[in-house]
Amino acid sequence: MTKARDTDAAPGLDERAVAALTDDTVSSAALAALVEETAAAIAAAESTAAAEKERAFDLALDHDAAKAAHAAMVDASFRADRLKVLAPRLRARWGETLRREEADAWKRERDEFEATVLPGILPARASYETALQAILNFFTQVSDFNAARGELLARRPLHLGLESVAEPPIPAASKLLADTRLFDLENGAQVWPGPQQTNRLAVEMSQSVLAMAASQDPDECTPNWWKAAARRQAAHRVETERQDARLRQLEQEQTERVNREERERWAAAHGGVR
Repeated sequence: MTKARDTDAAPGLDERAVAALTDDTVSSAALAALVEETAAAIAAAESTAAAEKERAFDLALDHDAAKAAHAAMVDASFRADRLKVLAPRLRARWGETLRREEADAWKRERDEFEATVLPGILPARASYETALQAILNFFTQVSDFNAARGELLARRPLHLGLESVAEPPIPAASKLLADTRLFDLENGAQVWPGPQQTNRLAVEMSQSVLAMAASQDPDECTPNWWKAAARRQAAHRVETERQDARLRQLEQEQTERVNREERERWAAAHGGVR
């Protein structure tokens, strides 16, 4: 019964495998099943050929029985060889179909993404650009306020040592302006702080710190005013060195960013090869 079933199944498998090689509608799952079925059929045919060969050379069999066994061996070997020719073609076809299905599935996912997710970024970009202009305007006004305030404090008479000028209406204004980075979405350029703002922020922070130190110095309005002046000069040196270091850091960060963007643009233009 087993031999008859193998003999009947092989032609049907051959026909289905050959048809699958030219059928553009066959799925990767169907091809995977055919690949597995072909491998099993090859193993079964080879097993049958080995068993029939052993029977064909069994001297206990009469000539006719041995001849029939030999014919069955040849037939099973032929089936195995034929399926071995089909097997790599089936595997190749399976791989092609699987890659095409994966590509089609990804394209559908991409199209869905572009149709559902992408439109939402456009209003968000418009909101950012509107907010960017508002924030730039706010930062500029605060920076102008700080500059004018510093100039006013610098002109303050010494006998008004405890007199001060109103702070900007936000906490830690100078730190916020110095530490915040804002970028243009169109070209990625940094729009805050620019080189001019960087220099100005350093000066403003220095003036602010010196003014605060002067207003709190107990010797400012006494015969020991020279001590307060010496302390202010020392504080000015320290603050100037700190701001110079901060300015160099900002300039280095900006240079590194520009260089990185240039490298990325060059790599993109040359296919990612440096």
